[in-house]
Amino acid sequence: MNAFRKTSAVLLVCVLVGGWFVHPAAGQSFKEADQFYKDSKYDEAVEAYEKLLRGGSESGNLYYNLGNSYFKKGDLGRAILNYERAKLFIPHDSDLRSNYDFVRGVLNLPARYSSEIWFFRWLDRLFDGAGLNMLTILVSALWLTMIVLLSAALFLSAFRQFAAPLAGMLAVLLIVCSLALSRKIGYYEHGAVVTANGADAKFEPNSGATTYFKLAEGQSILMLDRSAGWVKILRPDSKIGWVEAADVSAIR
Repeated sequence: MNAFRKTSAVLLVCVLVGGWFVHPAAGQSFKEADQFYKDSKYDEAVEAYEKLLRGGSESGNLYYNLGNSYFKKGDLGRAILNYERAKLFIPHDSDLRSNYDFVRGVLNLPARYSSEIWFFRWLDRLFDGAGLNMLTILVSALWLTMIVLLSAALFLSAFRQFAAPLAGMLAVLLIVCSLALSRKIGYYEHGAVVTANGADAKFEPNSGATTYFKLAEGQSILMLDRSAGWVKILRPDSKIGWVEAADVSAIR
């Protein structure tokens, strides 16, 4: 038991010492990157933020600041990419949403799911500001409420007359929220952004193949497959083509 306590104490000291030496340095680097941005040294700011990401730091504010730096550099595709990444962490942030919408407006980009049926367009707009964590908690809470409701209906006869309509409403809410969560997971798992200044989508993964359609910088797409430096993508209007992997970047 004494040996266990000594080992625990040593580990605790290591964690505390690690915190003293690692976290202040990371904070200092973030401050340095912010200072580069304030001094209009956007290339240096981008490099400093990217270095933090390579070092394992990740947060909504970090991606947001990196997106702002790319925007100031005129690299609008990468600005959109990092705003999309920031939305995973801080989907409700008003500054993030304003900058994201502004850059999309500058690029005159179409809606992400503009060609889908009205229900999915409505669903995406309804839950646009909801993060994955929030939706996961909501779906879990609805499931738990359904279980409690059905259990109460089994053991409390007076409650049974109210159970059916309540269960029906909860079931509808559960289906809607589950669909929204599924679509968000799918988008962030397979979503990507065109970071090149436009890209040609080919019929085949070959530079000599015929161009099927063009993609605009900053446009959101879904990645379906990969093949030797090429990515098979799905455009919002359901057209499918192959683009060079260097022209697009995955959100996750």
